[in-house]
Amino acid sequence: MDEDLPLLDDGALQSLARDTGDEIVGVLVGEFLSEAERRVQEVADAAHTADFARLGFEGHALKSTCSTFGAARLGVRAADIERAVKDGDEARAVAGAQGIEAEFEATAQAFRDRFPGG
Repeated sequence: MDEDLPLLDDGALQSLARDTGDEIVGVLVGEFLSEAERRVQEVADAAHTADFARLGFEGHALKSTCSTFGAARLGVRAADIERAVKDGDEARAVAGAQGIEAEFEATAQAFRDRFPGG
């Protein structure tokens, strides 16, 4: 995992604000965090139960929403999990899922700091 990658991608967030309007971004971020929290839990559960089809699916879905909302580091982790499942590297997929909940919490805090009213 590349710890040098920022938690949030400013370019993606600026693009989102342009597309939706500044006043709505905080609301959308709140919805994203709810969805991402559920998906992160699904990833962790799938890794724990060795359900690799579900792990790959949830990794892909999480990657996609992270990309839209600029959750850079969490998105890269999700993409790595998805790629590992596609490659049949179950150990790498499970390793990628370890710590994903902590990664989400750091990302969520960065969003809360950035959008305190959202």
